[in-house]
Amino acid sequence: MKNKLNILIFSSILLILALFSISIYLDVKYQNNLLNEQLNTLEASIKNEYKQRLKESVNNTIVYIDTIYNNLLNEQKKESNYNLSLNEKNRKILITKMRKYLYNNIQDKTRYTWIYKVINYNGGDNFAIRTINPNLKDSEGSYLSTKTADIKGNLHYLEALNGINKYKEIFYEYYFKQLNTSEITKKLSYAKLYKNMDWIIGTGIPLNRLNNIIKKEKSYLIRVHRKNTYNLTYYRGIVLALFILILFILRKKLMLTLNENEKLNEKLEKKLKNVETNFSKFFELPINIFLIADFKGNILQVNSGWEKILGYKADEIVNTNYLSLVHPHDIDKTLVAMKELEEGYDLLFFENRYKHKNGSYKTLAWSANTLQENGLIYGSALNITELKEKSEIIYQQSKMAAIGEMTANISHQWRQPLSVISTASSGLLLKKSIDDLDDEFLINTLEQITQSTQYLSDTIEDFRNFYTPSREKTEFKIAHVVKKTLNLVKKRYESENIEVIKNISDITIVNFENEFLQVLINLLNNARDQLAKSTEIDKFIFINAYKKDTKIIFEIMDNGGGIKESIIDKIFEPYFTTKDKSIGTGIGLYMSEEIIVKHFEGQIKVENHTFTYEDKEYLGAKFTIEFNA
Repeated sequence: MKNKLNILIFSSILLILALFSISIYLDVKYQNNLLNEQLNTLEASIKNEYKQRLKESVNNTIVYIDTIYNNLLNEQKKESNYNLSLNEKNRKILITKMRKYLYNNIQDKTRYTWIYKVINYNGGDNFAIRTINPNLKDSEGSYLSTKTADIKGNLHYLEALNGINKYKEIFYEYYFKQLNTSEITKKLSYAKLYKNMDWIIGTGIPLNRLNNIIKKEKSYLIRVHRKNTYNLTYYRGIVLALFILILFILRKKLMLTLNENEKLNEKLEKKLKNVETNFSKFFELPINIFLIADFKGNILQVNSGWEKILGYKADEIVNTNYLSLVHPHDIDKTLVAMKELEEGYDLLFFENRYKHKNGSYKTLAWSANTLQENGLIYGSALNITELKEKSEIIYQQSKMAAIGEMTANISHQWRQPLSVISTASSGLLLKKSIDDLDDEFLINTLEQITQSTQYLSDTIEDFRNFYTPSREKTEFKIAHVVKKTLNLVKKRYESENIEVIKNISDITIVNFENEFLQVLINLLNNARDQLAKSTEIDKFIFINAYKKDTKIIFEIMDNGGGIKESIIDKIFEPYFTTKDKSIGTGIGLYMSEEIIVKHFEGQIKVENHTFTYEDKEYLGAKFTIEFNA
């Protein structure tokens, strides 16, 4: 191990040195390429910058000219409203002011602004007059020709005039000999037309000046590049040296650690044996079922919990397939769970029934996960047979309580139609006994009896549908279920003078309709019982249903004064009730929560809510159901 460590460290140092050298080479090469690109673009960049300065200088001059021109024109219009351009007198004034302005704004002998007046835009010998030229004052007033060439033979006046005619402005270059020297250089110029006076206004800068600037900038870039290259190599060298030093320090420490680990390994081997022994003891605990199987369901290892819970000894089921023990009706969902485990998902809670050795079935709650690298399932199961039986008893009690509520509702629903039938029948007998039974009275009375009988039949059908067991999800509208529920309880609401206010969106869901109806009846009955005790003259129940993002929100709220804060957290517990034991079982809200949480995969909560309705403030309980749309 120590020899391998030495080889690894020295190999790492050699690798790092090679990478360092390659890195330095590539970085220097990149920096040189970058420098070349910067040098290549520097001249164009500086030239463009000076072009903008030339253009800005001419534009500022034109703004100044235009200001004086407009002032003179305005004064001239006071004398004559028909003058659209300057007269000869004001033109001379403008020229005088501009000559003074340009003479006073000469930057140097090679940097000034000049003005030519165009006589003939087509060019020729006398196409323009040199109006103002601070560098050639003696030649002002002389004519210019487009045939005039610079030292190199370029017709720069013609080039400038063509650009003015086409674009009203132009950048152009020409050669000239600088004053008091024999040096010939190129000059970059910019000219622009001022149409009011037919003036071409221009300025320029010798390119030898630009070349000097460019040369200085290039020299600066080269110095920066050399400094960066030096710093890059220097600091990386320091980092490399530190890294190698750290490797040697680590080598020394690792050697010490290896020596200590050799001693610890002996201790760990002893502890590992103890852990394996303890694990075997834990695995063999008979409280729960433990299982190790492959993805096909073949049992590889079990604990003694199998014998205690299902009656099988280990040698009776190892190397068999656990699907042979699963209840036939649970095979399909067990296969789905096996598929999820094979795909790498953890199984947190899964119920199915396993066959006991005596032929009965036990309900087991499984948790399992897998190790993909060895293709094995590790599962544990809890025997929840008794819990399921208890839950079934609570469900049946809930159903019986609901039957009691519905029986009371039936008696209220039937009271009026039975009274109508009884009165109608008595009327017929009386009319017959006194021989006063005419056809019209007979027909009307029989129609009343028929309508009442039909009402009784519809009521029975509504209640029959409520109690029809259905374990299949169906598509239904929430508004339809609310209407059906209110039809079942409306007579008892009418007897208590309770007004129901609905605000229900058009929402269609796929779920267990009768179970949702049962939840609504439980909540509405609780609200009715609370309002029956209320001192409020006006009694209201509000039902709201709407979508919020991906959730469906269903609310039932009353103005019955609310629930005591000391018990509000207990109302969903089984057998908890504030009613007399003769009229309350304490399982209605418990079953409602079970239905919403387990079957609708949602939640139900309650709170005391203060609200305003028709300018009056009320306090009541607000139940909120929320589940996925």
